[in-house]
Amino acid sequence: MADSIDPKLFQIKHLQLNRSSDQNPLATWHDEKAKLEWKLQEFNQSMTCLRVTPKVLDQLLADGWRHFGSHFFRDIFNMYKGEVTRVLPLRIVIDQFKLAKDQKRILKKNQDLLIEYGPLNLTQAHVDLFEKHAVRFENPPTSLYTYFENTNSEISPSLIWSCCVFLKNGDQKDLIAASYFDLGDEALSSIFAIFDPAHDDRGLGTFTLLMEILFAQQHQKKYVYTGYSYRVSSHYDYKKRYKGTEFYDYIGHWYPLEQFDQVPLKKHRRER
Repeated sequence: MADSIDPKLFQIKHLQLNRSSDQNPLATWHDEKAKLEWKLQEFNQSMTCLRVTPKVLDQLLADGWRHFGSHFFRDIFNMYKGEVTRVLPLRIVIDQFKLAKDQKRILKKNQDLLIEYGPLNLTQAHVDLFEKHAVRFENPPTSLYTYFENTNSEISPSLIWSCCVFLKNGDQKDLIAASYFDLGDEALSSIFAIFDPAHDDRGLGTFTLLMEILFAQQHQKKYVYTGYSYRVSSHYDYKKRYKGTEFYDYIGHWYPLEQFDQVPLKKHRRER
């Protein structure tokens, strides 16, 4: 297997949007019309965006912002295990991405699955899968809807798509994993992923992110934003395992993750 993802190895179905670009409410918004309500603090910033165009979303992602529904936020520092630590926004540069050996194994193991991409449409199957997935955490989110506010992409602040992974069972197909991502003009941003713990040996968390990378490749996106990690070692370190990953310094610069120790990042007065 080569260092890139071969779409011919997978059974992929691309659903189409039910609205044209002329009907898309996001297309009617211009940058200066984005409804922003700022609440700025020194190290933790948040704002409410009722609508963002794909272009504005790209700009926000490039400046370290994330969002759940209309709540956009970025935390330069956070608490982890009782200590103040720097938060690192991460993204994968698609042209620089190469598969690692363990990622190749996961792709090979999951060639029997059916993958469907389409606009966000949360069904009871998604809710049931979330409840199975949530038992893995000590303090799980109370609801899948925590991440979206709405159940479909027609009324979400940004254009949200999903990657649904099915296991064929005779004439039926069972949803065993799903991930959700924002679509910008030049990038996509992972929001959340869920999978059935009964299929834990398949590495479905990694697999869904690899399918998002494949989607980005097929749609000529430049970046996949994978969320945050910390300066210190944490449970988010799995996001650092993808070749081509960059981190953000919050002053306009993205650097290859391999250069982390060489970049003079400002420290919080309580940070070790």
